[in-house]
Amino acid sequence: MDNFITRIFQRSKPIDLKAAELLQNSFSWFGGGIGRFNKSEVLVNAETANSVAAFYSCVRNIAEDIAKLPLHVYYIDSNGNRSRATNHPALNLLGVRPNQFNTPFTLIETLLDRALRKGNGYAFIERDNNAKPVALYFIENESVETILSERKIFYRINDHKLNIQGTFTNDAVLHLRGMGNGYIGVSVLDYASESIGKAIAAQQYAGKFFGSGANMTGLLKFIGMSDETKVAKAKEAFINSYKKDGIGATTGSTEFIKLSYNADETQLIQTLAENTKDVARWFRMPLSKLQTSEAVSNVEALAIEYVNDCLQPWMTRLEQEIKDKLFTEKEKPVMSVDFDTFMLLKGDTAAQERRVKTMFYIGASSANDSLRSLGLNTIGKDGERRFVPVNMLPIDLVDEFWQSKGAANIPTQSPDSTGSGANNANVNGE
Repeated sequence: MDNFITRIFQRSKPIDLKAAELLQNSFSWFGGGIGRFNKSEVLVNAETANSVAAFYSCVRNIAEDIAKLPLHVYYIDSNGNRSRATNHPALNLLGVRPNQFNTPFTLIETLLDRALRKGNGYAFIERDNNAKPVALYFIENESVETILSERKIFYRINDHKLNIQGTFTNDAVLHLRGMGNGYIGVSVLDYASESIGKAIAAQQYAGKFFGSGANMTGLLKFIGMSDETKVAKAKEAFINSYKKDGIGATTGSTEFIKLSYNADETQLIQTLAENTKDVARWFRMPLSKLQTSEAVSNVEALAIEYVNDCLQPWMTRLEQEIKDKLFTEKEKPVMSVDFDTFMLLKGDTAAQERRVKTMFYIGASSANDSLRSLGLNTIGKDGERRFVPVNMLPIDLVDEFWQSKGAANIPTQSPDSTGSGANNANVNGE
């Protein structure tokens, strides 16, 4: 194990950073720790927020939907055309296996989960003696301190489980950060504390309300009874009789004074629904992903909105971080990395059919391209040919085409105002 630690230190350039000891130059974020209280008087942190179904669903949807996407690495030629790379460290680590105990899905999902809930997600990059990345290890936020010193970023890591300790340069850590100050992300919970706190409080109230049988709380007044011991026994007898069959029974004259309201009076159901919308706004999450709709006719439009507005910012953050940390300086200008969002945007069967036909008929894709997009096997070399409709030709060859047909006069009369073409000259004179 000591040799393993030594290899990690050698490959990822641990350094002695004396300046980093200065408190004013040291910044760290341990999201999900103590948390904060709010006007609802409930504790909000990365763990308590997960008890809110809308919050957990937003985090899960984004993390899982990005983690399940295929990751492609491309070479870019001088004309801007791209060709897929089949063997590259970034592709191997984030498309095959990042380390001996994680799958790419698990690693990306976990990085996104921490970045979404705590503002930052960290993965340590292990490199070989040639500086080639050979493994990625997820590091918990509590084990990482981000340091800004002399306009450079360093990471102080103290992870006993993985036996990774030391202060490392920027290229040793894949750092997925949310919105913040540019070098470290800030948890959305810092901004959404009031919204999430309100949702937690409403959920806790709902739990207590329905847990008590969805009944009002109040004051039992036993008329003519002043002895506290007798009052306590009478109350206990009433509660026990009520618990048996939902019907309470008391002795003597008893009055009930209402102290709280039912679900309709407190608008509890409406409040829970509004809380869902409020949480969704913080993540730019379409409500269609959080609430079940009886009929959805615009599935394709909703999918486009979800990918463009909710997922794309996080995919771009991760793509740019991958390119910065896992590509060499020579590769960065001529290579790119992208998540393939086709599976999220392909829509229903009719939409897929329209897209495939349109791309094929204009020569933008081949038969093999269409088959690949549908997850089917290709049909060999002949399937790579592209076709265009025979009734279309370049505009600069129109005159030559008609002359080759022996037309005496090239039609020059404009269509009628209706666009029906009823007044057009007929080249055959018919």
